[in-house]
Amino acid sequence: MKYKANNSSSFKSISNASAGQKTSAVLTFLLSYGNSPLILDQPEDDLDNQLIYDLIVNRLKSSKQNRQIITITHNANIPVNGDAEWVIALNSQTKDIEVMYEGSIENESVKNAICDIMEGGEDAFSLRAKRYNITH
Repeated sequence: MKYKANNSSSFKSISNASAGQKTSAVLTFLLSYGNSPLILDQPEDDLDNQLIYDLIVNRLKSSKQNRQIITITHNANIPVNGDAEWVIALNSQTKDIEVMYEGSIENESVKNAICDIMEGGEDAFSLRAKRYNITH
């Protein structure tokens, strides 16, 4: 199997690619073709946040019109910027995995769970925004 990087003019063997390049190639294919339901388990692994946004988030938004996509993730960009229709926050700290919160991102409990679990909490999120000099 061969892939072509965005900034490259030639195809390369995927066996010589980095883990991130392999992930990008496979995800691009999976999200571009088909209309059957798709389950993605931590598609962000081996990808930087810019690529997560450019590849996964944007393709999820366009693909979800044609198929059901269930994504397991630890990256807030995917459900928030990917416009997830339903989010389930799980607690795996107990013997049995249990649902803590579920619903749309507009649900305050779900929104808070995403911020706490995926962003490190409101303080961590605000501190990052302050360090980047981002104001709302």
